[in-house]
Parts: sequence; C-alpha cells; structure tokens
Amino acid sequence: IAGMTDEEKRTIARLVDLGSPVDFPGSTDGVGYTDDYQLPVVNIYTPVAGDNNNALLRVGFNDAKSGLDWSTLEVKYYRVGAAGSVTSVSAGGDVDARDILSKSLALGVGEYVITVSINDNAGNTGVASRRFRIK
Repeated sequence: IAGMTDEEKRTIARLVDLGSPVDFPGSTDGVGYTDDYQLPVVNIYTPVAGDNNNALLRVGFNDAKSGLDWSTLEVKYYRVGAAGSVTSVSAGGDVDARDILSKSLALGVGEYVITVSINDNAGNTGVASRRFRIK
C-alpha cells in the first residue's frame, strides 16, 4: 500500500467491498474468483401466473460456472387448500439438450403452487415457484 495514490487505494477498497472478481495467478491453494457461489437459474415459463387452459410445465435452467447436477432436480406441486397433498414429479427424461424441461401434468380444474429446484455441481440450489390456476 505504500506508494499507492489515494485513488488507487479507494479503487482497491471498492473492489473488496463489492466482492469483485479477483484471481490469484499461480495460486495452488484453490483460492480465487473462479469458485462458484452463484445460484443456478430456474425459470418457469409455463404455467403462467393466473389462468391456464392446460398444465404444460416448461422450465428453463442455466448455470454458467460449475454446471447443473441433474440428479438433484425436484418438481413438486400441491393444490391450494388441500392440506398435505404435495406431489413430486419425476422429470429426469423430460429435459432437452437446451436444458428445458417440458412435461404435461395431470391436473384438474383448480388453483396450484408448483416449485422447481436444482443444485449446481458446487452445491448451490436454485429454486422457482409459481401459483397458477387451471380453468
């Protein structure tokens, strides 16, 4: 720090405060910005919030760092007002090469909440939920 200008010191302080990307060249202890602390992205396309004519589930996934751990994919839903009726859906074979899950759910008329979660290979969990109605 000796010999640094005030502006350089403030820049470094700002970088530290913001958790800015810093890689340590030649580091052998695994310390660096490349560690994955970001959550996977889970985006429910359909059903949309509000009224739906069918129960087609379409969900997109993305993880830019360590990749997705598909064995942790969970899809659960319940009908609003029906206590203890959480249903888990097997979705393993319904994901395409673009990491989009497409699955028809056998849901009757009513209001539901669906939750989709997945871990990345670093153990971070991404979750998305949606409340919707089938008319």
